[in-house]
Amino acid sequence: MRMKQLKKAEDIRDALERYNDSATRKLTDRVESLELYAKKLFQYAENYVMLENGAEIGFVSFYANDMINRSAYLAIIAVDVKYQKKGNGGRALQFIINECRAKRMINLRLEVDVINDSAVSFYKRHGFTIVNEASDASVIMEREV
Repeated sequence: MRMKQLKKAEDIRDALERYNDSATRKLTDRVESLELYAKKLFQYAENYVMLENGAEIGFVSFYANDMINRSAYLAIIAVDVKYQKKGNGGRALQFIINECRAKRMINLRLEVDVINDSAVSFYKRHGFTIVNEASDASVIMEREV
């Protein structure tokens, strides 16, 4: 698997549209607009598409810019359904962890819907623990990098 960094807000928006329904709850149900969210990710986050044999298989976005608290935030890991359950999510997560280490982050946080059992289990298998409730529908998980 290879990661290709996205350098334009339009490319990030297109990726968000392609993976809008990759989680239990659609991304469009969680953000005001994909256009505005793409601009925010473009401005503050690192954004990559995942490639395998030249084909796009997923998208990741994370923030590793809190130099005071040294805390990174995983915004999205989305893997095309045809490429799920093959270790691609784990490889993408390891890439993110390595990037966070290189930027001297201490921990990596994320928010996940509590009804998304497969995502909660995935993150627990990869060393994340639940540290807080974010809302009635989601929790904050964290791990050291």
